[in-house]
Amino acid sequence: MLGGPSVGIRVRARANAVFEGQSSNEDVGDDVERFDVGVVAGAGVDVGRFVVDGRYTWGLSSINNNPREDDTTIKHRVFALTAGFRF
Repeated sequence: MLGGPSVGIRVRARANAVFEGQSSNEDVGDDVERFDVGVVAGAGVDVGRFVVDGRYTWGLSSINNNPREDDTTIKHRVFALTAGFRF
């Protein structure tokens, strides 16, 4: 079992849309906060040298960078599953 805080750093923010066969790709970096704080909970299993880990992250703060223009609260939620070999 694992749990604790997490810090997210925005690397890139893009919005992609397809409407009536036309696609649009827009940079929305100015609309999204650069940093995010969250809480992580998860569990992992070791079978010999094989490792499997699953975790879920809950964002605690809104990443909407324009709250005055838009009252929308945007929080991230992430499920991650990893697998690997221990050396």
